[in-house]
Amino acid sequence: MNKILKKLIDKSDVISFDIFDTLIKRNCLKPTDVFKFVEIKYNNLNKNKISNFAFYRIEAEKKSREKVKNSETTLNDIYNCIDIFDNKTKEELKKIETETEYNFCQKNYKMFEVYKYCLEKN
Repeated sequence: MNKILKKLIDKSDVISFDIFDTLIKRNCLKPTDVFKFVEIKYNNLNKNKISNFAFYRIEAEKKSREKVKNSETTLNDIYNCIDIFDNKTKEELKKIETETEYNFCQKNYKMFEVYKYCLEKN
């Protein structure tokens, strides 16, 4: 970590971090690529195939964010906005999405050093 960054941190009362793409990196080009992998995994596990999951998932997140306006939406909120799939399918997709996100994520080691320094400095 460079000296300028340390000085900025030392002078500050509060430091905040965005989690995704700052402290945690996804091993894919775009965050929405995860949804394509969810569809593939779902279709490999089920005889009843789905299509265009990424589109429906992205649209559901937009709808969910419109509903909550000034706060963060949850995964449950998002899946409640997907009307095309039954509840059993949505639960399985949600589970696969959570597993896929976990598998695609890794610690951003450079930013983690900054985070640790902030903790040390209280």
